[in-house]
Amino acid sequence: MDRTKKTSSLAREKLEGRVVGGKFSELANYSDLFDRSHEGIAFVDVRNFEILETNTAFRALFATDQTAEGRPFLEFFPEKDRGDIQAWLATAGSSRDQTSDDGRILEFSVARVRLADYCEVFQIIARDVSKERERRNLLERQSQTDEMTGLANFRAFRARLASEHDRAEKMQVPYCVVFFDVDHFKHFNDRNGHPAGDEALRILARTLRRTASKSEFVARYGGEEFVVLLPGVGLEAGREFAERARNEISKEKFPFGENQPLGRVTASIGVAVYEEGAAADEILKRADTALYDSKQGGRNRVTTFISGKAALNYILKKTG
Repeated sequence: MDRTKKTSSLAREKLEGRVVGGKFSELANYSDLFDRSHEGIAFVDVRNFEILETNTAFRALFATDQTAEGRPFLEFFPEKDRGDIQAWLATAGSSRDQTSDDGRILEFSVARVRLADYCEVFQIIARDVSKERERRNLLERQSQTDEMTGLANFRAFRARLASEHDRAEKMQVPYCVVFFDVDHFKHFNDRNGHPAGDEALRILARTLRRTASKSEFVARYGGEEFVVLLPGVGLEAGREFAERARNEISKEKFPFGENQPLGRVTASIGVAVYEEGAAADEILKRADTALYDSKQGGRNRVTTFISGKAALNYILKKTG
């Protein structure tokens, strides 16, 4: 009998409780469970990482056959990952993901198991979680995406704002929040119907996405309100972006736009900049306040929120 068959046979007898007595003999039916499991299972020697035994699911997962026994477990992984895999085995209890050569995501868990009084092995459980992760990622994307416009939604924006605010506080870099509200949108819906209103919002979303750079985060805040987060941008640059976006919106060809009170679809805009000591929600509120001022001032315009501190800094910058 060659070494591979001897090792496999010995492992089988240990699992069936025929080699040694003690508590492990109570698992006499484990062999059947081992083979029937839908999860891949392998027993690996703790001394040299050699595979002692695998079940059918494990062999199917790696498209291999009975010759897996006797081979080094690390051979199943790209050479560049083998050092990490060996270190992972030593933790005996953690889990990890590994991307296979064909793009599947395989999840591994490992435990150090004593087979009665005979020896210790690594019990490795493996399963293909590609579809599960794909579904999870899809649900996560859906939970952060506005279904109608395809933009990020309110939830995603608040998370990005919190992250950017934290970065601004740590690194003392500015950011701007630019708030948009479609002018006379109720009039548009009442006159042209909600499907036309939905299409107008989709057109506006595309316009904002086209106007913003890749680093600028565009979201639908709710209803006819949109918001853009401009990282690393001061008040002047924020206002320049807002004016550019306002101009692009007013030039856009919206169906039924000519029936609006201003003769076209327009937006009122508010801009606020990060200030040290102000919370993220306060910056957002300031942009909303500036937006309200744009509405009150005649619509289709940009208003910047300038606190007393910001105004002083602006004057010092201009005169210094």
